[in-house]
Amino acid sequence: KPEKHTFTFETAKVLDTLRIANTDTSFTFYSIAISNGTKTIFRYLYSFQDCPNIADDEGTRTVLFEVPDGVTSFSFEDSAGLRQAKAMVFYSCECYPSGVVGLRNGFLRGEKKDGKWTVKASLKLRPQDSRTIIIDNTFKQE
Repeated sequence: KPEKHTFTFETAKVLDTLRIANTDTSFTFYSIAISNGTKTIFRYLYSFQDCPNIADDEGTRTVLFEVPDGVTSFSFEDSAGLRQAKAMVFYSCECYPSGVVGLRNGFLRGEKKDGKWTVKASLKLRPQDSRTIIIDNTFKQE
């Protein structure tokens, strides 16, 4: 299946997070659930396809974060800000890290106009990582 990028948000929700112990201490792992609340939850879903040379490498990467309902802009930077936004990434694939991981490096910025959010982000799992998650898109209400 082809690559696909989906950018959505939901209002009147909350991201319930619980830190979980993991033998891998390179990352902070969480269990997450979305329930009714007073936040706007943003979801960026990236579905990627098979590489013909590798078995079972298709999968998804989901970035989730929240802002208070009713705001028209936001800006979160580095560990304290990204923690406040409950910024998480979840890989569903034969890849590392496996599970829901807190994002602690980079920034998230957004502005609401005409019922849609324009979000820009540059996020890394760790400062030393070469891979960066870049977002520069319009998010539509789910």
